Amino acid sequence: MFRDRFIIPIRNKKGLVIGFGGRLIPKTKFPKYLNSSENQIFKKNKNIFSQAMLVYSLDRLPKLLLLVEGYIDTMALFQNGIRFSIASLGTSFSFHQIGKCENF
Repeated sequence: MFRDRFIIPIRNKKGLVIGFGGRLIPKTKFPKYLNSSENQIFKKNKNIFSQAMLVYSLDRLPKLLLLVEGYIDTMALFQNGIRFSIASLGTSFSFHQIGKCENF
C-alpha cells in the first residue's frame, strides 16, 4: 500500500498517531498522496494535519492559519519558520475541520 512512499504519521491534537499518510516519491500513475484507511479513530474529513505540531511547538496558538495542499507543504513551511500552516488530509475542507480550527 505504501510502497515507494515517504511515510508521515498523522497525529491528533493530543499528539497520538491516528493514521499514516504516504507521499509518492517517483512520478507514476498512482495517487501522489495516500492515507491510512478510515476507521473509528481516523476520519480524513474530521482531522487536520499539523494540529499537534501547532499545539506542542508554539508558546501560544497562532491567530491565523494557512491551509496548504499536503503534508510536505506543511512540514516545509514549518521548517522554514512559518509555523501556522495546516493541511486537509486529501479531502475538501469540511465544516468539522473548520470547527477544529476555531477551537485551537
